[in-house]
Amino acid sequence: MFVKCAEPSNIHSDFRALINLQKKLIRDFSQVRCQIQNWLDCFFPKYGQVFKDWEGKASLITLSEFPTPTEIVMLGPKAILCRWKKDVKRAVGYKRAVQLFEAANQSIELSKGLKTAEIELRMLLEKYKMLGKHLTEILTELRRLLVQISGAKEMLVMPDLSIINLASYLSELEHPRNN
Repeated sequence: MFVKCAEPSNIHSDFRALINLQKKLIRDFSQVRCQIQNWLDCFFPKYGQVFKDWEGKASLITLSEFPTPTEIVMLGPKAILCRWKKDVKRAVGYKRAVQLFEAANQSIELSKGLKTAEIELRMLLEKYKMLGKHLTEILTELRRLLVQISGAKEMLVMPDLSIINLASYLSELEHPRNN
């Protein structure tokens, strides 16, 4: 006797594909984050004393626009603060700009290959932003698909059940009425 296996519905196939894609992107995202941290360790070792989290808004501006200690020292605290204030409204002030300036003065950076290192950092930051954007797109698409599943909205109010967890569960479950 043969049992005919039901093919997954389109929505469940989409869940499965999006979850698999999300796992790959998270792996890539994690690698890029480590590569950026490694770059900081090599070219600006004192950076972490100023920004505990390099992924904050002011830190990302700094890394994008004046990433090396030499550039920071050339700019000075006032110019750095002025640039931060264009996009960041809180958690940065003159004191933080001075801390960055002093850390840059004390940092020992590699001087050979610095231009190439700046290009590398710019590319890593672009990849970081792109992967973050793609992860957001996947989350948005999963939300869109979840509203099409009856009972999914009610399941999401359960503590510790995220959109990703629910979509992953539903992708394996198929349609609850089929079981």
